[in-house]
Amino acid sequence: MSAEGGAGASPPALTRLAARAAERGWRRAARRLLARALTLDRGYEPAWLWLAAVARDDAERRFCLERAAEAGPDSVAHRDLARLRRVAPSPPPEVAHLAGPPLPPREAVSGRAGRSRGRRWWLVGAAGVLVAALVLGVLECVCAERAEPVYVALVAGFRGGALRGERVVEAIEAHLDQVNGHGGVRGHPVRLVRYDDHGATDAATARAVARRVVADRRVLLAIGHFYSDSALAAAPVYGAAGVPLITPTATADAATAGPWVFRATFDDSYQARFLAAYLRHALKARTATVVHDDSAYGRDTASAFGRAFARVGRVRRELSAGARFEGPGERARHVDAVVRAVRADPAAGALVLAMEYEPVAPLVRALRARGVRNPVVGGAGTRPDTLARVLSGPLDRLDRRGSPAQDVYVVAPQLGDSLTGAGAKWAYAFRRRYGSSPSWAAIAARTAADAAVHALERSGAGGGTAAARGRRAVRDALAAMDTPARGFSGLYGRAFFDPARSLQVPASIGVFERGRFVSAPLQLVEYRREEGEFGQERAAGQVVGVDGRVLVVQQVVRTGFNFNRISELDARGRKFRADFFLWLRYSGDDGATDVDFANQADARYRLPAPVRTSTVGDLKYRLYRVVTTFTADLDFHDYPFDRQHLAVALQNRTHPASHVLYVGDRALLAQSQAELLRSGRDPGTSVNDLLDWRVQELELHKDRVGSTAALGDPSAGPGEGGVHYNQYTAEFTVARRADAFLVTNLLPLLLLVVVSYTTLLFSRDPGFAPTRVSILVTAILTAVVLRTAMLDALPDVGYTVAVGWAFYAYFLLAVVCVCVVLASAWLMEHGRVAAWRRLTLLARIGFPLYCGAVALGYVLVYGR
Repeated sequence: MSAEGGAGASPPALTRLAARAAERGWRRAARRLLARALTLDRGYEPAWLWLAAVARDDAERRFCLERAAEAGPDSVAHRDLARLRRVAPSPPPEVAHLAGPPLPPREAVSGRAGRSRGRRWWLVGAAGVLVAALVLGVLECVCAERAEPVYVALVAGFRGGALRGERVVEAIEAHLDQVNGHGGVRGHPVRLVRYDDHGATDAATARAVARRVVADRRVLLAIGHFYSDSALAAAPVYGAAGVPLITPTATADAATAGPWVFRATFDDSYQARFLAAYLRHALKARTATVVHDDSAYGRDTASAFGRAFARVGRVRRELSAGARFEGPGERARHVDAVVRAVRADPAAGALVLAMEYEPVAPLVRALRARGVRNPVVGGAGTRPDTLARVLSGPLDRLDRRGSPAQDVYVVAPQLGDSLTGAGAKWAYAFRRRYGSSPSWAAIAARTAADAAVHALERSGAGGGTAAARGRRAVRDALAAMDTPARGFSGLYGRAFFDPARSLQVPASIGVFERGRFVSAPLQLVEYRREEGEFGQERAAGQVVGVDGRVLVVQQVVRTGFNFNRISELDARGRKFRADFFLWLRYSGDDGATDVDFANQADARYRLPAPVRTSTVGDLKYRLYRVVTTFTADLDFHDYPFDRQHLAVALQNRTHPASHVLYVGDRALLAQSQAELLRSGRDPGTSVNDLLDWRVQELELHKDRVGSTAALGDPSAGPGEGGVHYNQYTAEFTVARRADAFLVTNLLPLLLLVVVSYTTLLFSRDPGFAPTRVSILVTAILTAVVLRTAMLDALPDVGYTVAVGWAFYAYFLLAVVCVCVVLASAWLMEHGRVAAWRRLTLLARIGFPLYCGAVALGYVLVYGR
């Protein structure tokens, strides 16, 4: 032993001596011998393993095993170290002088430092990008906050008045919210300054509120003063201060006498002439009795109506209903006098009420209660939407024949149920938001806000503009909207102001039906053709001219759909089948029932004979059962997360939109989505009979379709915009059941992803590379077949659908995996073990991260 442990002993010899000492229990001697061996060769693995075996504790043992593991990559020390991973290493005293680890090769130091510097620069760059994004976001917020608002005054009765409940304020606020949501007016948000006039119409209150408005130097224009008396009193205040005012509903002719006041409706003179034309050409009345109050509205309307109707009929007499605001006793006396005068005149004819709202309801109820059944026609000042609620109740016991609202007609700007195009979409959104259709006053208020926004946009006035200069610019912008080309696109189409600064809007006649104000069965609508083309039609009484406009009698057909079921959606053929009841209520010509469906799949299909018919007075009712197939315009960009719209579009086969208008039955429009989606045959079941689809919504809306050219029609003059037809559409929104689709169709793709990942877990032996590449190529080919089979259910769409991007993402991932496998094999063949480890680690971590990013992208885009 002493010979082997001499000065010339080698590390193996010293280790053998230490092993024999350890076997005899001489552990201290063994440690000294092993220390001498390691001093000679600190990388001698067996010496470190024996030193670990005779170590005093686990801390020394771990230190020795770590040195052994460093000396031999395949050392058994790796296995034992796993058991000691929670123990902190400590060197035995005998080898404390060897505790410092050997320095790594220079190239390793350079590579590690380079990677460290690279990581630092990457972190610095990422931090810089985040800081820049944060700074830009803060700057954007600051700039948005500093964008000076544009102020508009709103004068209305926020807690009272006859317009309470008609949501005129909500219509304005909702429109401005939408404008601000799209960036405001040239980047400036529009802010309302609310001035409450408590719904008052007296001159003193109107002037006091107007003075407060014009004193606010922030305000560039005002919207409000909804009543004629209020607008007449306030107009001089706005004119003197140079503040433009848009009144939505004040119709008095003199309200816009000054250059600073505009209105978003017609004036009293026009509506009076329109009433005269409607009485003669739609209701066929030849005599009329005018009842008026002493308001500006009443005097203007009565005078203009008398002059207009005298040309086509006879005004029997004019009766005074007294003052608008008077005590109950005086009002009852005037009402009784009017009723007695009408009853005493068998030839009184139609009764024309040139009155504001307050006396109208008592007078109408008294007339009906005393048996007066003459048609009653009123102007917009009667506040028809409010009047509808008052007249919806039953009469007292003196009357046994129907509702007081029967045969009562009121003129108003175009009603919500007869809007088309953009107006119909707005009315539908309004109804969904507030639970009721917009009143004519709400439509006028929204139109006033629309005109105000366009004037602010065109004027160039913005936040910080000097008050006088900005107000003048806004006024000039409003005045410049004096032709269709220079006007704006509103709810009615192109809107513009006439020389009297009244907005050119269509007039409609409404009736009262079940407590609602709806379009009358017959209307007078503008027919845009040259005046000279109407000789024969004018002689036949089919058209009439009012203030230079050519009007034609139009049938308004109340239309309803009650679906029994929708089924058989064929995505490849772009068709579906529908079974439903269709009903039409109308007055006049039976040509209103000459309808077909614009998107019926069978061009030869014709509406069958009605299953039920009835006639009450002039009102006709027809009920049909329709079962046929319809085409659908399907969009597969989001497939299989797509929503589709299945429409049934009804239109007249021969009559254009100017002659027949199909509008929704108000009882149907008042139903909830749950009620609309119940089957007409079995109310306990849904209309949905589609496989793998959910029916989400049924929307009923009107559209105007046709050609922008006259199509060779010799009767079409330069003023005709083309041949247009009205459509009434029931449109289902259906959503694909994506969960069932994903489980059925994308599970194989998920399995291919898992198989592809396993190719990254193979041994580092380069001999496995061909097998790994073969697996990946097979997976790619399988995915190609799977994609083809999945998209075979769709027609040729010419674009990539949503699920297609998932396959493309997988193809990219699989190709990258092939590249990783080939690169790994090359590195191992050239002995680049460290590079192989880095590449393998990057691939094994990057693969799931990539998959997670793709999945997250789909969730963010289609997670709705």
